[in-house]
Amino acid sequence: MVFIFEPTGSYSSLLTHFCSEKSIKAFIVNPRQSANFAKALDNRSKSDIIDAKMLHKFHVMAKEGDVVIPLIDEAREALGTMSGYYTLLQKQRNAFSNHLEALEAKEGKSPIENKLLKEITRLKEQEKKILQEMKELVLSDERLSEPFEDIISFKGVGDLSTIALLHLFISYPDANRQEITALSGLDVIETSSGTSVHRRSRISKRGNPLY
Repeated sequence: MVFIFEPTGSYSSLLTHFCSEKSIKAFIVNPRQSANFAKALDNRSKSDIIDAKMLHKFHVMAKEGDVVIPLIDEAREALGTMSGYYTLLQKQRNAFSNHLEALEAKEGKSPIENKLLKEITRLKEQEKKILQEMKELVLSDERLSEPFEDIISFKGVGDLSTIALLHLFISYPDANRQEITALSGLDVIETSSGTSVHRRSRISKRGNPLY
């Protein structure tokens, strides 16, 4: 028996842990690959049943080593959870900051401004706290502490960037340099055909926003 699923959402995480605990093999499909596969099948409609049938057919794309019993990396899981929370804090703080900026542009002082300032300060403190907790987790792990020191030794690379890169490396241990660049959203998109031949190249920014 093999479970075939995409690694998206909380349900996939639960299923991954279930397969690991019960020694059940799984084929965890890259969502972008499955989307392209669905297009190749000419699936114009989308529902849970259609997606399930598509993933069942996707088993023909499995390469040697793709169907395995998942191994749970506790450090990776913890860093992923904490970095997700950090990203959420950032989004909330940016939303409050934008709202505050809009209020300050208006004439007269709004009674909401002080409340927004307090919330922004509180969120900043939470960001610092969770970043410190992530750093402590990394430094307490023998496998991660040395790479952390190597990466952060580069000029201009701080704690957050180092932790994000470490999480990327342990999440995709077999990825090459080009793939890591794409996963971090720093790959260059070049358009040089048709009417867009003169469009400037740009980085994709399609990676995890934390990177």
